Amino acid sequence: QRLASVPGQPLLYEHIARDYFMSRVSRLPRPVGVLLNCGCMQVMTVQVRRALMQSVGGFDESLGCAEDYDLWLRLAVDNDLYLAPIDAGIYRVRCGSLTKSGRPMYHDEDRMLLKARAARSFDPYRGEIDRRLQKVYSTFCFHFRAVRSFDDARRYALRLIRFFPLRIVGWRHLVAAVLRR
Repeated sequence: QRLASVPGQPLLYEHIARDYFMSRVSRLPRPVGVLLNCGCMQVMTVQVRRALMQSVGGFDESLGCAEDYDLWLRLAVDNDLYLAPIDAGIYRVRCGSLTKSGRPMYHDEDRMLLKARAARSFDPYRGEIDRRLQKVYSTFCFHFRAVRSFDDARRYALRLIRFFPLRIVGWRHLVAAVLRR
């Protein structure tokens, strides 16, 4: 049973809040859908057996970002996720970090999602993948319009339309990019 989101907490938290407050380890069985809806866990807080990582091919180093998210999703297809009720790391943002790079949020996540979308093991999660992909492309459109890179905004709006032609969000982004808004 999920709890309502707590302001300032990651979305994954709503799946584990009750266990967290009771200092119990949470178990999420085969959490591909949960991870697609909640986003990624910080790599510094995860422990995975080497053999398990090797069984799915380890990190995809062709991804400049999202390589950890990609790995967690591939692991989640056949494995449960256990979350300990501890704060296991501190995330520091500094000049030159990926967070401050000027790239859009979810950079490279689109490539990771397209790869998952093409893999048969992710067929049961196609709807969640498509929802996440729509969110990623839409975020790219907003980002590129905000930095006045309207050609890039149009390019991602057209990708939205190609994958989701009947959804209005891509068409709205395309019109806004063409009008340079």
